[in-house]
Amino acid sequence: MPDRRGDEESGPESPPHFESLTTSSPADSGQAVEGAMLLARIRASGSASASVAAGTVTAASAAAGLVDRQLIEVPGAGGAHRILVLGWTEGASPDPDQHPSAPPRRLTPVQLLTWATCLAAAWPRAADDPYPGISFRRENVLRACIKMGAHDNAVVAALNMLPRTGMIKFAGAVGRLGPAAAGLPSETWSALRRMHDRLPHTALQQGPADAGTSIPDDADAMTGARRVPGPSAGPVGTSDTLVRGAVAALENAQGPIPRSDLGMLADPAIRRTTENALAGCGRTLILTPAGSWTTGYPDHITAALVHEQIGVLSRDQRAALALVLLRTVAIPRAQGRIDGAWTSSSIPVALDELAANRPASRTRISDALKGLRAAGYITSTPSGGYILGPAMSRLSQASVELLWEDLIILARPNGYMAERIRGRRAEARATAAEPRHCGADEE
Repeated sequence: MPDRRGDEESGPESPPHFESLTTSSPADSGQAVEGAMLLARIRASGSASASVAAGTVTAASAAAGLVDRQLIEVPGAGGAHRILVLGWTEGASPDPDQHPSAPPRRLTPVQLLTWATCLAAAWPRAADDPYPGISFRRENVLRACIKMGAHDNAVVAALNMLPRTGMIKFAGAVGRLGPAAAGLPSETWSALRRMHDRLPHTALQQGPADAGTSIPDDADAMTGARRVPGPSAGPVGTSDTLVRGAVAALENAQGPIPRSDLGMLADPAIRRTTENALAGCGRTLILTPAGSWTTGYPDHITAALVHEQIGVLSRDQRAALALVLLRTVAIPRAQGRIDGAWTSSSIPVALDELAANRPASRTRISDALKGLRAAGYITSTPSGGYILGPAMSRLSQASVELLWEDLIILARPNGYMAERIRGRRAEARATAAEPRHCGADEE
């Protein structure tokens, strides 16, 4: 399940074909495919290596530009290599209030305070390039936030969540600004520079007991971000504006958007153009069983990401998600308590129930649930239980069917249906592994 925000971050209609993206040579078509894969890697993990063919970067930059996105090259960990992240083209950042029925994820007040404190620690001088800034220590940020009135547990939770968004990154107890910070719009950095003196620098000032805990600037501190030039912008028509607005809303919303909020997709021409724009970015348009719109990965992109182990769930996270699916969907459906799309649930399950009589410890399950919640695969209820989250709506029909089959095997491993599923999958693997020979008499 490589979708990150749930990557922060999918049944679908027929996925668009890459052939519709190009009308030139096969080489150009191959570069379009590689560009889409590069953008999918960035979507799944927040960044991708910049060590790729120039044609791939050009194709990715052209596809991103169609939806108001721009590739940004930034230094990787330690400055030894360069990585690519996605930002917004100038003046094109989305309006968070455009679709109130499915707003993008926003930071809570404590998370904003923690991020501001990290920013103040990494960017002490307004005249300097803010990214990547200088290193800071986790305990100094925690101490400063507590000094400003935040609860320690809430700050710890924020420090654990912010790296998942890419806004900061930690190597042990040492933190830096993350690659997603480099992707913030230029106008955001301009506003931050104007209010630099209002960041919590004072709370970070060290007392006598903290002497000697500062960290010197790293060698790559003066190496900032570089926006990858995109193709020259052509005339922008009304349909282009509608498509870009639809893609921005779909890709940034936490969950599916009702069709009434995206009326432009009722037009077949605009919907097809939207599908093509998404396909160039390694994404596909999905109509959920409830009749809402969302986006996800096409199956071939999903298979490639899984093969490369990019953006996939950990073993503990997969086990925890299986438990949630069993308790919130499979068992209630078998008991006749819920009906409808099985990728949605309304009956929550508590942590105590998930942790009962399981080989995995309560701590491991709890940590896995935090990761699943951050990725959007589960969400918590006011009562403290867990149900499936909005990221489940981003799965393709093929992925949904595979998950359902996995649940059948898990619930009754020796049953007739489980044996049929395992046999069919083994046959499919054997067929895929068979060498294909071209005889001399073949036309």
